[in-house]
Amino acid sequence: MTKDIPRKLFGELGWAGGTGSFEASVDRAIPRENGEFVVDFSEGRRHYTATLTRTAGNELWGKYVTQQEGMPYEGNTSARLFTSEDGVFMFGTWFENGENYYWWADLRDVEHFPDEGKRRGV
Repeated sequence: MTKDIPRKLFGELGWAGGTGSFEASVDRAIPRENGEFVVDFSEGRRHYTATLTRTAGNELWGKYVTQQEGMPYEGNTSARLFTSEDGVFMFGTWFENGENYYWWADLRDVEHFPDEGKRRGV
């Protein structure tokens, strides 16, 4: 990446395939020094946290967690990472509820997350 880690990213995310297409706002995205990339976002009333690990070059593989019917739900995801001085673009695959999706995130650097300093819901 072109900027020092850690950096804070915020932006938009979408996915398409299976049963349709969806858009969401990324609450926060953080690349970590250990090669992990964590992306938190909400779609409707459902919150997701995807944790991906760099496996080679710009390839990331990992899992996401959310809740379905009050129970924890986890699935697989992968992405290719594209970086610039202004932000990050991710494009990859997402598997949820027996459906394969393509997903993407367009993220830009921010000094502070929009919700930083506010209490987050549980």
